[in-house]
Amino acid sequence: MTGQPRDDTPMLFVGVNDAIDRGQEIASDVLCAKNRLAPPAEIAHERFGAVEGLMTTARATMASQQTADGASLKDWRGGRGATWKIVPSATGAAKAVEKGIPALNGRLAGMAFRVPTPNVSVVDLTSRLERPAAYEQLRAATDAASEGKLNGLLGRTEGEVVSSEMNGVAPMPVFDVKAGISLNDRFAKLASWYDDRTGYSHKVLDLVALIPAHRSGRRENSEKKQQRVWRGRREMNVNKKEKIVCASNEIHLNAKRRFKNKDHTLVADHDGVDEEGDGRVLRVRLKLF
Repeated sequence: MTGQPRDDTPMLFVGVNDAIDRGQEIASDVLCAKNRLAPPAEIAHERFGAVEGLMTTARATMASQQTADGASLKDWRGGRGATWKIVPSATGAAKAVEKGIPALNGRLAGMAFRVPTPNVSVVDLTSRLERPAAYEQLRAATDAASEGKLNGLLGRTEGEVVSSEMNGVAPMPVFDVKAGISLNDRFAKLASWYDDRTGYSHKVLDLVALIPAHRSGRRENSEKKQQRVWRGRREMNVNKKEKIVCASNEIHLNAKRRFKNKDHTLVADHDGVDEEGDGRVLRVRLKLF
């Protein structure tokens, strides 16, 4: 299921909470908004204990918004024109993460500002920590997760990036090292980018790729489960004498997943990203047989 269930259907976050019972018929990959919050929330809680946290998202324009002012069945502000306004909005992301990560139940809340950009959003998670941690320690914990159990799922950048440079980037979210801050060793903000089109599409594939292994009664280890090679490089000319290189925009995906058992084989090939005019096309082949 690619949506947030209204009943007790398990909500899974690949790499964070992705255990599937063998007899389970339906599982939810929730929505893009929830996937971008789960990794930083899990890291903060697992390493330092998240006493409580507030989430704010600057959310790119959604298909449900209107181009001009009009009526909205949900809320008055939701009916305002999206192309030139910043619109405060409710979000269920924090509650969904609480359901997917029970240890955080009652500790998270959040809201969103819908902004007039076509794609790419940013989320900040501000947390009060149980155990003291300098921002550098939070950064190190996030780096370790991106190279360990969340390899290929959680990205990171030290570049001076803006939203357009995250367009078409598959890891969701991408931790922005330089955008976070801390007030003291128990109160800090982590900022992460996400492309909720490309990024969420990959999250769905990640979950689909897990199903054969779970139904055969075995789990691949994390290295085999995430056989991705992410190579990102963007060169930005600051002036004639200086060139800054940061990991972002021009992403080449070279990934293959293969799970085999008696019943079926799943092969998901991410062939890469093509540039076509001003757009980007992600080539994906998914076979289940």
